[in-house]
Amino acid sequence: MSTGSIKYYMNKKHQSELKSSARDFLRSDKLQVITIKNGLILPAHENSSKLWADGGVIDEKGNFVELSGNGYIFGGKYDYDEAEVKYVDEEVVFFGPFIKHWGHFICDQIGRLWYIKNNPQKYKIAYCGWNWRQGPGDLDGNYLELLELLGCKKSQFKNIQKPTRFKKIIIPELSFSGGNYYTKEFEELIDAIIKNVSLNKQKCPSKIYFSRTKFSNDKERGEEKIEKIFAKNGYQIMRPENLTVKEQIAYFNQADKVAMVAGSISHNLMFARNKNLEATILNKFRLTNNYQLVIDDMTKAKLTYIDCFKSIRQVLFGMGPFLLAPTKYLKIFLRDYSYQSTNEPSITLSDLYWYFKRYHEIYKDPNYKALLKSQKASVKSSKLN
Repeated sequence: MSTGSIKYYMNKKHQSELKSSARDFLRSDKLQVITIKNGLILPAHENSSKLWADGGVIDEKGNFVELSGNGYIFGGKYDYDEAEVKYVDEEVVFFGPFIKHWGHFICDQIGRLWYIKNNPQKYKIAYCGWNWRQGPGDLDGNYLELLELLGCKKSQFKNIQKPTRFKKIIIPELSFSGGNYYTKEFEELIDAIIKNVSLNKQKCPSKIYFSRTKFSNDKERGEEKIEKIFAKNGYQIMRPENLTVKEQIAYFNQADKVAMVAGSISHNLMFARNKNLEATILNKFRLTNNYQLVIDDMTKAKLTYIDCFKSIRQVLFGMGPFLLAPTKYLKIFLRDYSYQSTNEPSITLSDLYWYFKRYHEIYKDPNYKALLKSQKASVKSSKLN
């Protein structure tokens, strides 16, 4: 998508940063597929040097297979007891890690399934379920529903919780990489999912605001003020956690207008094939979301970005805290669209108290403190360059 077709409601510096980060992310070279005979799959194992965990595929000589990893997010060899290794006389396709986080699921986890889309029930599929305070990491809920829309069955998936050796492991390269690329194989994978969604125009509201205000969330505050503004202007409030995958995909393809805070919900724009859809993304902090940049290039929707945050301190992408507010940029947007505005205060003392309390609670953790320091250094370096 050309940056010229995106509308921006934000200060000029932030707008310039977003525009300079946008480009053509479509990768045209052929994706790799490698086969490892007598390969071993190591289950996910927490490691502070990876955002998620170590784990992945080890070849017959004991070497980690880099194609089974995902950069700084996942992958790597660690010590294990050979006596505990289970042997399974089967061929499997390696899926990668499974973590119950919707945005990461559709961006970082399903990208290898392009390999099976033409015959989805032919293969056994092995994944590394990491509990991440979520139990054993079994596929269920909307995660499983998405895979079923592709044509898969739950029985095809093997959750690797102990080191397991297989007769043959097929490792397809990821067809989507946040901040780096998407491929025609990924688009075809998404199209195969959309194809199995029954679309019913009569059941779809014209304008939808996808809200996180009822979602258990200690990272954000202030969205309820923004939700009220959109509701006052005819947007029906919907909560993604209460919707099936089929419903979400249908709404992104049939509504006239949608609005949402940037994050997992806006990543669903990868499913939008409606060229007339007007999608409004509300920024919750200053830094560019590299995953969203790739999706913006892939989506068919018309995009509008609005800065709806109060910037106090730099925070981590996934951790916050984020202080949302009806900013002057939102009010300009409302004026331009002849929408009703608001007289609500932008932020209150209570909001500020919450913000600094949560900031202290999050960044007293040494790991988060170190990651924030690294992010600050990265941002400073990019500005210098």
